Amino acid sequence: MATTRPASHSARFDDFEVNFSTGQLNRSGVHIPLQDQPFQILRLLLEAAPELVTREQIGTALWSSDTFVDFELGTNTAVRKLRHALQDSVENPKYVQTLAKRGYRFIAPVQWIANPQSSEFSPLLEGPVLVTDRGPSAAKKTGARNLKVAGLIVAALLVVVAIVRAAIPATPKEELTAVPLTTLQGNAGLPSFSPDGEQVVFVWDKKNGHPAQMFIQSVHGSSEAVQLTHLEDSWLYVPPVWSPDGRWIAYERYNPKWEGTERVFEIVLIPAPMGGHEVVVDRLGDCCDGVTWSPDSKFLVYHDKENPQDAVGLFMLDRDTLQRRRLTTPPKGTSQFLGDVNPVFNGDGSRLAFWRMPIVGVNEILVLNVQTGELHTIVHESSSPPDFGTLAWDVTGKSILFVSDRSGIKRLWRVAENGGKPEALMVGEDATSVAISERGHRLAFTRAIHDYNIWKISIDPSGIETRTPLIASSRQDHQAVLSPDETKIAFNSDRSGFEEIWVSKSDGSDAVQLTHFNTHATGSPTWSPDSQRIVFDSRVAGQGDLYLVGLDGANPKRIVDGGFDNADPAWSVDGKWIYFTSNRLGEHQIFKTPSGGGAPLQVTLHGGAWPLRADDQRIYYLKAGTFSAQLWQKSLPDGEESRVAGAPEIPASLIVRGTDAGVYFTGGDGTCHLRFFDFSTQQVRELSQLAPRLGPGLSVSKDGRSILYSQEDSASSNIMLVENFR
Repeated sequence: MATTRPASHSARFDDFEVNFSTGQLNRSGVHIPLQDQPFQILRLLLEAAPELVTREQIGTALWSSDTFVDFELGTNTAVRKLRHALQDSVENPKYVQTLAKRGYRFIAPVQWIANPQSSEFSPLLEGPVLVTDRGPSAAKKTGARNLKVAGLIVAALLVVVAIVRAAIPATPKEELTAVPLTTLQGNAGLPSFSPDGEQVVFVWDKKNGHPAQMFIQSVHGSSEAVQLTHLEDSWLYVPPVWSPDGRWIAYERYNPKWEGTERVFEIVLIPAPMGGHEVVVDRLGDCCDGVTWSPDSKFLVYHDKENPQDAVGLFMLDRDTLQRRRLTTPPKGTSQFLGDVNPVFNGDGSRLAFWRMPIVGVNEILVLNVQTGELHTIVHESSSPPDFGTLAWDVTGKSILFVSDRSGIKRLWRVAENGGKPEALMVGEDATSVAISERGHRLAFTRAIHDYNIWKISIDPSGIETRTPLIASSRQDHQAVLSPDETKIAFNSDRSGFEEIWVSKSDGSDAVQLTHFNTHATGSPTWSPDSQRIVFDSRVAGQGDLYLVGLDGANPKRIVDGGFDNADPAWSVDGKWIYFTSNRLGEHQIFKTPSGGGAPLQVTLHGGAWPLRADDQRIYYLKAGTFSAQLWQKSLPDGEESRVAGAPEIPASLIVRGTDAGVYFTGGDGTCHLRFFDFSTQQVRELSQLAPRLGPGLSVSKDGRSILYSQEDSASSNIMLVENFR
């Protein structure tokens, strides 16, 4: 019996079923969420199985010819999402096999199921196809007629396409190739070129966990890296930057001798290229996120704050007089942990580009006219906070390169100096910093791979600990929260390409994606007391809003918005209220809203953030300083606000979790010990020692015998070099 694939059809493979009429993917009768582009790729693969589907065919099917996108990035992201939905592996594929530099093919057996209500036309083939056998002669005649018609249509379409393509002038792009400049163990990165572009100064920790030092290496790889610093009692914080006159390298370090003061960071100059006597030119009240030299090497620009509670702004320092002046002031209401960072001058020093972080998860690139003070926003996006050294002017001075995960993974982008739509570079995937040599026409970037996973510590009655990986992928998994009934775990993951909320069983199995915002800075999941709903914050609308979602993931409901930064939600014990942090009055305070939504009500009057626990009598929350936070309380509804007696300083890493009995938190002494402050005894107990490289999130079972946390399981970075960059 001859059969082909009808228009309204379904396909089966293993325990999956794909319904192309409804656009649904089901597994054993359970709906598997899958976005449109991954779904279309699945359709192409199934239609062609077991033959190859080229990357060009995928690009043509997903994007029209007048759509300007990064086809490589878009295809990679869509295929990754498809594999995740199928729980398939790149290394050992069961369904989707990659054929290097060619495309993909579907390798599992496929069973096609005709839908008798469908028409006999396939949207993909755009022509009539044979559905069932109508008898020997009828089948032959119909098949021949259909093939002939289809052939004529295809031939006509090919002619039209050829004519259209011939009429479009070719605009070939120069091929860019990135090759490793360093291949060192551990983490090497944060490069800066010498003025002639022949050498690079960079940071290397030799092996993970070792203090980072500065090194210099030729871009030609003709010699080994030469160590420039030998820091023992202090450590590097930001990328070193070579002065345009070639005499100095500026960097920032933390100096513990200033501990106990408000200014423990230093801007330091070291002679280039061989090192020597260092000069401290300024002390800062906040760790800096980038230093830049003016083209004449007379001025340095970096971020700082004048008061601990201020947001960070940009300051310009005269190298000769050591006098400085403020260049930028972030908008009112910007958190003390946010503001203006990563400054970089253009070639003639007339303009200064920098990142502005008005709220968590929203980042902007601004350009400052140094003479007039005029500001111009050229990029506004939802993305993760920028790392060190993530901005650079290109060699022409007419566009800016930047690092962003706006598309789901970190990579290099370019945007015109006056704004417009950013374009992804042909190179730069997994980039975390960028540097340009104008004279050498070279581009360097740090390529970094970090994998955070969720681990569990189980403690038996005798106190013996067992550590096991609980939730893991090749992407970032963190912020695990055990449900009150201890049957489920909510967590954050970017395994679908963006930070989204996921839920699994308590043993980490059957992970299901709840949100599909396709934007960054969705997180802080918190369970309702009945374990049926989750409240979280997201910047999908451009500012911090609070959302509620059920376990089916359907239609997350926004319950707090209003154009302010609303974040870090926490349920009251009785489930009637949701407490959260907001800057809606110009500074961060604790507010609450009915759990079903409603007008926010102010709770604290004298500052506060991160509500930890609240019942009908008292709320516990944090007040953040520059390097640590303090535990505070307020009697409800209108009692006094006071610091909790006996409570220790909580490190600024803010790996903390409030419970009915007290507060769990990690130590800031480098040991990553888990500690517990008991509300009743006002004493601190030492508990388990966690991983040396912790990620966000902490959750503890009611009996204290199960601890969930995230840790960095692998990390490596090296510097990539691109020659002839224009």
